Amino acid sequence: MLPTMMSDVAAFQSKLNLFSQQLELGNFTHFPVLQSQVARSGSFTPGPYCAYLTELKEEFSSRVADIEILEPVLAFTENPFDGVVQVTSDCVATIKFEVEKALFEDQLTDLQHNNILKGRHRKENLAVLWLTYVPKKSYAAFVMCAQKILTCLGSTYVYETSFSTMGAIKAAFSSN
Repeated sequence: MLPTMMSDVAAFQSKLNLFSQQLELGNFTHFPVLQSQVARSGSFTPGPYCAYLTELKEEFSSRVADIEILEPVLAFTENPFDGVVQVTSDCVATIKFEVEKALFEDQLTDLQHNNILKGRHRKENLAVLWLTYVPKKSYAAFVMCAQKILTCLGSTYVYETSFSTMGAIKAAFSSN
């Protein structure tokens, strides 16, 4: 699920920042092998390691830049009742939803003040909440948004595995 993948991406980027900061200070908490090598040699120059981590952060960020523009929509899908989450009609427009601004703002206000759905949000998983409990007639723009976000796969691994399996099955039948 895309929201889960983006949470993992954000955590990984934060870890890269943490590792870089710690190595800069000579803190080897997350690098026990490096710590043992530094203990043997007695010297440590953080520059090359920090440069590598910086390069890795930049490369990784460039690969997820297209998806990062969806962060407000992902956050909204995960918790539409969080007043801190700022989802706007412009943000939703970036993912090609044909929703007029007045309707969007009207539905957003109604949704964020729906105490019954707030209670359901605490009890249900996201897919069940959006697909079962949020009335499509009242919140069509947001249900459509959630459906697109929740059905978007964060990886092609499942597809690639399926095609490989089908290829192996087809090859086995062809050789008989």
